[in-house]
Amino acid sequence: MSRYLLMLRSDETTTPGAPPQELFEAIGKAAAEWTAAGVLRDTAGLAPAATGTRIDLTDDTINTGPIPAGENVTAYAIIEVTTTEDAIGRATEFLELHKQHWPGWNGASEIRQIYGA
Repeated sequence: MSRYLLMLRSDETTTPGAPPQELFEAIGKAAAEWTAAGVLRDTAGLAPAATGTRIDLTDDTINTGPIPAGENVTAYAIIEVTTTEDAIGRATEFLELHKQHWPGWNGASEIRQIYGA
């Protein structure tokens, strides 16, 4: 079994309003199913990027400032599955929920395997 970080990405400046209640209900149902199957380890939505802070190191200087507008991580899930293909399937399922329950929403999912304990 391997752990994967699924990161949901979207452009908050072009997202059509707040997420509908139907989406939250569908996500809750999927999370319950993934938990019962022993797949889901953690998940949450993130506050808007405009409320966050970015710290970067450039030319030996640490800079603190706002997170740039554009496509940002808006939610995450940590899952434990046997194959990368299963992780891709779970991420696709999550995107399909957005497509079905939030008309006009556009985004992507980034999948990264987690190393270490």
